[in-house]
Amino acid sequence: MGTINLTSSSLSGHLGLAEFAQMFGTTSDKLPPTCRQLIGQFNFAYTVLDAPARDATILNVLKILEADLPVSGKSRIARWEEGWGENLNAFINSGYDINTLTPGYYKSFHEKTRQVMRLHGEYVLPEDPDFETNIFAVLRAWLCETWLKDVDHVYEFGCGPAHNLAAFARIFPNKTYHGLDWARPSQEIINALAEAHHLPIDGSRFDLFAPDPTYTIAPRAAILTIGALEQVGANCEPFLQYCLNQSPQLCVHIEPLYELYDPDNLFDYLGARYHLKRGYLMAYLTHLRELEAAGKIQILYLKKHIGNLYQDSWNTVVFQPC
Repeated sequence: MGTINLTSSSLSGHLGLAEFAQMFGTTSDKLPPTCRQLIGQFNFAYTVLDAPARDATILNVLKILEADLPVSGKSRIARWEEGWGENLNAFINSGYDINTLTPGYYKSFHEKTRQVMRLHGEYVLPEDPDFETNIFAVLRAWLCETWLKDVDHVYEFGCGPAHNLAAFARIFPNKTYHGLDWARPSQEIINALAEAHHLPIDGSRFDLFAPDPTYTIAPRAAILTIGALEQVGANCEPFLQYCLNQSPQLCVHIEPLYELYDPDNLFDYLGARYHLKRGYLMAYLTHLRELEAAGKIQILYLKKHIGNLYQDSWNTVVFQPC
């Protein structure tokens, strides 16, 4: 992506308490304490791209859509083994600094360049290179303090380097956390994390493509995925059936949801095209809606939040088996 030139006609914006409350579908007074702290801590200023910059961005996205891109699926396991292995080495070499667990796919973790984002139907350029990472930190805190407060166990499937579970444990240290991932370095990270930081967390190997029915969850538990189900593409039914069989108190997913795109809107159409090109999660929300219509689950929450340059990557759906 080339440098975006902004003109004096560009509009400036800032995400404060009111804007985050709107993003989450609540009111400012109901934002939990950790969310409020993080919102005040980070720089969430941005500029909405003017027409020439927006056109240049769309052209770049179209060129990306014409290029060869990696497709999600079982064949990607070697890449995840490599990625979480890099986090494992960084974690050990840093003396077990939790900050090194941030996945490498956050571009700002490696190169401090500003990245164009998708926000409320507009392309925006943040002031802070860590804009997406910091928004996700607020979203993760909101998720934890809103949806996980009443459970005793949190099971994150596709947990990667366990950065989310480490963050949850700082907010609610008295819960038990379980990290599951198909890449073995993830379990090594979790073992080291538990020992070095005395966290109530354990790790197990788990394949989202072929869920192990003998792995059972404890009572008063939440099943959680964050950007993990996207990798199963259209093969989401085995894990969904696993969730239903386990009868958790809640299922919470932050994932790209194809059904939330409007195909008659250019902005959404580009995001949907990228979603399809990468082979990301398909039909999951459709299945949930069918299950709700059949009286088998209740969808408690559904909201689109924000996206990166190419797609609306951060959407939340929460449901409860009946």
